[in-house]
Amino acid sequence: MLGAWIGNKAEDQALWELIIDWVKDHLNKWNKIRPSIEGKGLIIQAFIGGLTQFLTQTQGMPNHVESALQKVINDFIWDNREKPCIALKFLQQPKEMGGLNILDIKAQNEAIDLMWLKTYLNFTPHCQPWAAVTDLIINATAPKDTIASVRRNTFLQCWDPLSRGQRTAFLNDDIKRMLKVAKNHNTKPGGGKDFDPTTQGASCMVSP
Repeated sequence: MLGAWIGNKAEDQALWELIIDWVKDHLNKWNKIRPSIEGKGLIIQAFIGGLTQFLTQTQGMPNHVESALQKVINDFIWDNREKPCIALKFLQQPKEMGGLNILDIKAQNEAIDLMWLKTYLNFTPHCQPWAAVTDLIINATAPKDTIASVRRNTFLQCWDPLSRGQRTAFLNDDIKRMLKVAKNHNTKPGGGKDFDPTTQGASCMVSP
């Protein structure tokens, strides 16, 4: 549907490799007209950003694909030189900060994960059905000393999902990315630490 890869245990690695090959082929064609570095920035935004944004929203982008696309961008800008004249992280800065606003794939993907997290944390009656399923999956990785009957949501309570062990197999890559970006941005009340529910408005439902 709209280019998404539907199906249980779909092999997305081979499909992402096709995307990378397609991008390389088109960038090589663009290089023949010798665009300026500013022009290359526009081409990168249109082809790499436009092509990967929807697929990342629906499928998620594996880390090795993210790294591969970053290298493709760097090679395209500097014509495959071994030592770029300017590090890519500086070119990705806004123009008012001396950069060229070149697409930052990692930042784009993180923003997509944050939007998924925002949707998941919508606790109104209009919340998405998949959020309730995600709650059940995450709750299955709660520490054993928590009371199963009163678990609701890790972001509203004082327990954290397990990060290792057999039960972490319940967490798919999408949920892992969402939990990681939440931790990186201190989304949980109290920064992920124990907090006082009487003053910070959340329940700490842990067995004595």
